[in-house]
Amino acid sequence: MGLYQQFDDYLTPFPILKIAQQRLQLFKQHGASGIFFNGSGYSYSSFDEMRTFVLSALLINPELPVDELIKSYFNQEYPVSKKWLYDYYTELENNAQSGKRLGLYAGIRESEKGFLYPEKFIKFYDEMGDFVSEAKGKERKKLHELQTALSFTRMELARDHSFDAYGYAKRNGKDIQPLPQARKWVTQLKEHQAFAGMGYYNESAYEIDYYIKEWEQYILASDIKKSLFLGMHPSATPKLNKNDSKKLTDGTHGLPGDYHCGWVIIPGEECTINLPVKGLNASGTFYISFLNLPRHRIYAPQQVQLLKDGVAYKTIDLKPEDSPEKGEMMKATVPADLNGTEQLSIKISCLKKPGAQMGIDEIAFIPLKAEISEAL
Repeated sequence: MGLYQQFDDYLTPFPILKIAQQRLQLFKQHGASGIFFNGSGYSYSSFDEMRTFVLSALLINPELPVDELIKSYFNQEYPVSKKWLYDYYTELENNAQSGKRLGLYAGIRESEKGFLYPEKFIKFYDEMGDFVSEAKGKERKKLHELQTALSFTRMELARDHSFDAYGYAKRNGKDIQPLPQARKWVTQLKEHQAFAGMGYYNESAYEIDYYIKEWEQYILASDIKKSLFLGMHPSATPKLNKNDSKKLTDGTHGLPGDYHCGWVIIPGEECTINLPVKGLNASGTFYISFLNLPRHRIYAPQQVQLLKDGVAYKTIDLKPEDSPEKGEMMKATVPADLNGTEQLSIKISCLKKPGAQMGIDEIAFIPLKAEISEAL
């Protein structure tokens, strides 16, 4: 059996043709008489028709040159955009040959680490509109379909990068504001309804429409208008990597419909997060949100305790549902006075269950003069 699809994300390119060729050559050397490839079923997957063409040829003769097969397909199907598509896709294939692990179940960050270099992808995505306009007939429809699918990838990169150069927002002091183009990506992705097979974006049948709904609700219309914790670098026990640590205070919500979308997953039933708040000297609302997704053993906590400089300060009790139909966001808020505090510690505890994990999202401190919506 061969696997050539990223099963948590059908829409982001997954360049495995050269890797597949190497494995087919190995299987043949060891006397394998047959193989089948497992893809995205009836769901749309970016570049899937080209990959099917190449893999079909490699099943007949695994020694054929992959680059030439890719070129042959694009020359036949994309007369206007053939070189542009070939150059970008073969670059992805070459990136994937660097020895980095490609996860079959992974989020956008893993794709970025493996082969999807943001600057190159964004340039490619931004150029698509011109090629869609120039192409005609079948080529135009296919390019429009690809542009729509890759809007999901653009949104995922933007969400993951928050307010940096590849993100969806611009930082202004202690708040962030969505960029105008972010709404254009959402509008483009909504065109998925015009294409057969583009209703879901992964093997769990997560709906693109539901993803868009959550993007609009939790990101474009976020209930966090301003946070004095924005851009802080918390530490934690168990220890977090640098990217996860930054994500806790990047001003951008995770999406409860998919645990890959913005959640910091921490194994175990307890954790403590420490924030350096010396000099903050403010009163306001402490805010933290969690993912409750028991079917993936991700549990919202029963209790959140705040400690100021090691001394117990406030306690928040939560009552998460045992089995919500979909992932749900649970938020905990409490008034807090951080004047004179040097370190705020957040001690989080959930029920003791086998394999328990916690999904933590945004930690914020909203000053008294800023409002926080109760829309969620």
